[in-house]
Amino acid sequence: YLRADHDNVRTALRWALDTGDAATAIRFGASLWRFWYRSGYWAEGRAWLRAVLTLPLANDPADDALLKERSLVQRGAGALALLQADFTPAHDHLQAALALARQAGEAADAAAVLDNLAVLAKERGDYHAAIALHEEALALQRTLGVPRDIAVTLNNLGGDHEGMSDFRRAAPRFAEALALSRASGDTHTELIALVNLCGVTANLGDYAQARALGEEALARARRLDNDRYVGSALANLGAVACDQGEAQAAVAAFREALAVVRTLGAETRIAIALGNLGRALRLLGDRAGALAAVEESLAVAAAIKDEWSATYTLVYRGTLAEDAGDDGAALADYRAALATARKLDLGWGIAASLNRLGALTPDASEAAACCRESLDRCAAMGQQLLGTEALEGYAAVVLAAADPARAALLLAAADGLRERLGTPREPQQRAHAARTSAATRAALGEGAFAAAQAAGRALDFAGALAAGGVA
Repeated sequence: YLRADHDNVRTALRWALDTGDAATAIRFGASLWRFWYRSGYWAEGRAWLRAVLTLPLANDPADDALLKERSLVQRGAGALALLQADFTPAHDHLQAALALARQAGEAADAAAVLDNLAVLAKERGDYHAAIALHEEALALQRTLGVPRDIAVTLNNLGGDHEGMSDFRRAAPRFAEALALSRASGDTHTELIALVNLCGVTANLGDYAQARALGEEALARARRLDNDRYVGSALANLGAVACDQGEAQAAVAAFREALAVVRTLGAETRIAIALGNLGRALRLLGDRAGALAAVEESLAVAAAIKDEWSATYTLVYRGTLAEDAGDDGAALADYRAALATARKLDLGWGIAASLNRLGALTPDASEAAACCRESLDRCAAMGQQLLGTEALEGYAAVVLAAADPARAALLLAAADGLRERLGTPREPQQRAHAARTSAATRAALGEGAFAAAQAAGRALDFAGALAAGGVA
């Protein structure tokens, strides 16, 4: 309803500011920031809240009756700055909000600000700090017993684990958040949980369920007129389509997601959306478009010092260089992505970089080390698609070590997993697999090769990892 009355709200807030009525302006800001947050008026909301915070208070701030409202204004300013990746003012506003909430004795508000500070730590790449802050907030919220607040922090805590590629820890947090928000009728938090659970479900290899969750999330986000989560749901559906080889659907989803996040002015999300679009355009065969998208993604990420999204986009750019036969440039990008992923402890980024590096490096010992580490990491994450890629790379490694029977088994296991996941190989991967398959067939003969194929295809993910030497 505030959208329809927004002009009147602006007029009233402008009057309070122009007349120096700090108490009224603070109450307006405390009440309105969530509307600006959810409706995409991020830049406008920040401008209003900054203006409110510049008004002098009539009373001594130490015993001001508006401590709670002032805390909410600071929290709103910090949350909106965080959405726009303006991290320094976000930190300053949120620290001020936490101090005011504690001074006012508002435990629920303090827990909410701790949650925001955790999200800020995550955006800065400090996932361990984010988890600690979210656990502190969650413990406080469980004592207060408000389902919506518990669900919000569970969503964010799950996001911390997902950011570290710990999908098995993330999934139950998102599932509990979804159940709590549905039971309490909190449609906004339910939407967030749907989006989050979609992403982690895809990473755990259940693409049918991920697609269903993503489509439900997209429909709900459109009904709620929530552009932020329209963009997120589209990005998840694009990723599912990309993994399953549906290039046109992936490009369409990522293009729409990019258009949405551009209107929001969210630079981190713009960098991610551009990288995703580049990946899908490559799959579609549009090399020029893909390269333009990934280069713009890296430029945006560099401008805001966003190493997280740059890690993934470097892998995508490396694949484009590899497509063009520039192995030197591809190896440089994969090594750069790996170094940054290790710095940030990003399991998905580490495994993806290792897979690409292991498949391309001419150094047999490096290839073996890359594939083995990736297999270990994918086992810990439960990441079946990257684990399948690692199995394919390791098949080539053991073939080179004169073990064609094991190579045939591993490659067949990867074939079976891809069929069950519905994730076809990219052209490069098809070429690598075809070479490995032809060499193992020639070394073993038709009978032994067929037996190894049958045994390998029967393996599930855990059995395939065990065949690769992962306990």
